[in-house]
Amino acid sequence: MLLMLPLVDFVINHKEIFSLIDKAGKFIENQASKLSISERITIISQIGYLDSFQEVAKLSNHLDLLQAKKGNISSELKGKIEDLKTKDFKVIDDREIKDILSNFHVSQLAEDYNKIFTLWLKEKGFEESQAEIFTQRIAINTNKHLFAKRFNNGEIIQPLIDKSGLNIQAIDEKYDEINSYLETQIQPLPQETIFKEKFTLQEIYVSLEATPLDANGKEIKGKKAFILEDKVMEMLLDSNQKDRVIFIQGGPGRGKSVFCKMIAHRVRRELHPILIPILIKLRDIIDFDRGFEQILTNTLNNWGFTTDSRWLTDNNTQYLFILDGFDELRMEGRVNGGIENFIKQVGIFQEKFQKSQTGHRVIITGRPLALQGISYLPSNLERMKLEIMNDHLQEEWLANWQRVVDVDSNIAEEKTQAFRAFLRADNCPKEVKEELAREPLLLYLLAAMHRDGEIRQEDFDDLGDSQAKISIYEKSLDWVLKEQRGELSAEVVGLEQDEFDFGIHRILTEAGLCVVQSGGEYAKVNTIETRLKEGDSSGAEIIQQIRAKKGEKALRNALCAFYLKPAAGDKGGAVEFYHKSFSEFLCAKRLKDAMEEWTESKPKRKIFIVDNDSFAKEIYDLLGYGALTGEIVEYLMGLLKQSSEFKPIALFKRLEDFYYRWADGEFIDDEDKMLPMWKMKQLKRQSPAKEKYLGVRQVDVYTGLNVMILLLELSHYDKSKEDSDLEEDLELKERLVFYPCGKPDDNGNLEDRDLLLRLIGYSDCVGVFGFLNIVGNFLTLANLTHANLFDANLEYANLFDANLIDANLTHANLTHANLTLAHLTLANLTHANLFDANLTHANLFDANLTLANLTHANLFVANLSHAN
Repeated sequence: MLLMLPLVDFVINHKEIFSLIDKAGKFIENQASKLSISERITIISQIGYLDSFQEVAKLSNHLDLLQAKKGNISSELKGKIEDLKTKDFKVIDDREIKDILSNFHVSQLAEDYNKIFTLWLKEKGFEESQAEIFTQRIAINTNKHLFAKRFNNGEIIQPLIDKSGLNIQAIDEKYDEINSYLETQIQPLPQETIFKEKFTLQEIYVSLEATPLDANGKEIKGKKAFILEDKVMEMLLDSNQKDRVIFIQGGPGRGKSVFCKMIAHRVRRELHPILIPILIKLRDIIDFDRGFEQILTNTLNNWGFTTDSRWLTDNNTQYLFILDGFDELRMEGRVNGGIENFIKQVGIFQEKFQKSQTGHRVIITGRPLALQGISYLPSNLERMKLEIMNDHLQEEWLANWQRVVDVDSNIAEEKTQAFRAFLRADNCPKEVKEELAREPLLLYLLAAMHRDGEIRQEDFDDLGDSQAKISIYEKSLDWVLKEQRGELSAEVVGLEQDEFDFGIHRILTEAGLCVVQSGGEYAKVNTIETRLKEGDSSGAEIIQQIRAKKGEKALRNALCAFYLKPAAGDKGGAVEFYHKSFSEFLCAKRLKDAMEEWTESKPKRKIFIVDNDSFAKEIYDLLGYGALTGEIVEYLMGLLKQSSEFKPIALFKRLEDFYYRWADGEFIDDEDKMLPMWKMKQLKRQSPAKEKYLGVRQVDVYTGLNVMILLLELSHYDKSKEDSDLEEDLELKERLVFYPCGKPDDNGNLEDRDLLLRLIGYSDCVGVFGFLNIVGNFLTLANLTHANLFDANLEYANLFDANLIDANLTHANLTHANLTLAHLTLANLTHANLFDANLTHANLFDANLTLANLTHANLFVANLSHAN
């Protein structure tokens, strides 16, 4: 008969758990010499089970509730207790003893205890599924309590240790490391503050909605949106979805990183130790070559975990790896194909462990374009898209805001109502109402600036929708500067306020550029200073004065008064931005400043102040680090359109001249200046800790393709003036025409039909899909008439309204390409792959479609007159 002292007493009488455990501990110490191995195990396992119950109940905030609910137990529960009491546990063989001590949660004892506790919890008001999860957590957590330090008497424990053959010290260290990580890295996450606010993430956070996507990243018809957190928790508990890798995509500021923090905390509170949440920022991953499992091992080792070859196969520890920022993986991983290999390995990893008792899970977040251009995606990728806030969630956020915006409830309500009125006003731009004010980051910025009187309804009176986001970021930059002005001005001696403000703007824009060029993570303060010394004395002067007066640490603290904070791990005097959007916006401002300088002429002379040699060097300096993101380009074009110093034609002509010289190999072949080599060495100096760097060819490719992107965007500049008859607007239409394949001659023939095809091939040195990944999404309205694109890979390319008249697209891969409104008159599409291509309203008049693959192609309202 099983000795049921503590467990039965707890369930039947529901006495104070601490006294019960203490009573059981004293019993086993006093009776140790009289108890068989089997009897010791049954008593110790009950004590461990109750210890585990206490820990899990406390973690879930259920302990006080369960202890408060007294009352008689049901006849059904009494029957189960009697069944267990009459079971013969007198003799447990050695194999079963080892299994119990090493994997208690899958033992017969655990199953018997769980049945009783599940029923007991249901009688305490738990739903059946909740009760089952709760007891499962208790059982798994019991493993670490079986050799509790409460048993100081070696006679009690040592025989069990000898039977099990376990390394108890190593087991204790493992659980101590896990507990330390969860307590120091995961538990505090909801209590993080936002910028310099006093309230926490937990106080302002709302769980957002998401919609499911198919394997190609398209929305699934008929599928409704769901609360993301609840859906993820449901999937984590569904045994039928153990093989799925959850991929959550969303634009900047949509709340991906905050979601990662909150789901990690929720899993710790509601599922640990069924799953142990591990939050990893993917931008910190350096080496892609050793495999996904080794990446995980290295990451945990950096946090102080002691891992061996079996740490991933230990049935007592199942991990949930939350990988935040797939688009922020280091640039060298993209260049060497590491990104594609990485996602492939994640899929294999998940499939491998779903077949074993160790059911690790993986969640990945990233921006929408993070997966574009990857030829292989795991079949077990469960994709979903973060949606902007609907009315209900926005109201929930505003209710949270009202609770934290002011300690006086009346004032808080008044401020919140005023902000609601601001968002609903007729002159509030559509983009602000329907997009920006429904993204968590920008909603906060709007609310905070409105609270502080920095934005008003009249600010948007004459502002078009396309400029709203730029205006908000500009205002937020001024707002932050104003908030911190007093503190820093006192430290900076001998500068006028205007000069100081200008210098701080220059420091921040240079910091934004440095962070983007480092791979979107952090930048060394001395790197920022070095760049400023080489190009702008005002920012460098402020840095020197702060350092001279207060030292390096004070300089970093001064910078952190703005959008910056010390880099994680305090990487040698480095800073990082609170959000990637800020570094991208400030990088765009830095580019905008440079472009204004490039078109500035000497007084009364038509000579540019920045001569051609300096211009080329600056191009490589600013654009030779990697690919421009869509967000940076969007910010840049918006800033230029707002600038009174923007000279579109002059800028276009200078960039166009550089592009053709670059395409001809002039800069990489110049053995004297060797600008790509110079930029490569500069990047090495700025990030000496990196293991891999861009080579000369990679720097050259990124520079040229980024210039191509800028020319494509500038050629769109006149589209907003399509109906204008003003002379200057007519000139824009005529002069802002970009020909990626070279200018046509007087007869309309291209100088070099193969130019773009050669550049696509050259771009393979940054990855097989180099051109697609960098330029593919910017080919809207591109003028590719007469171009030879034989066998070109244009998969997923955005060729909306592109001019492809008489283009040779024989054997071209246009799978999933967006060819809406594309001009394909006389185009040769023989053997072209147009699988799932969007040809809505495309003009295919007299096009040759012989043997073209049009499977699933959308030909709605396409013009197929005379097409073959």
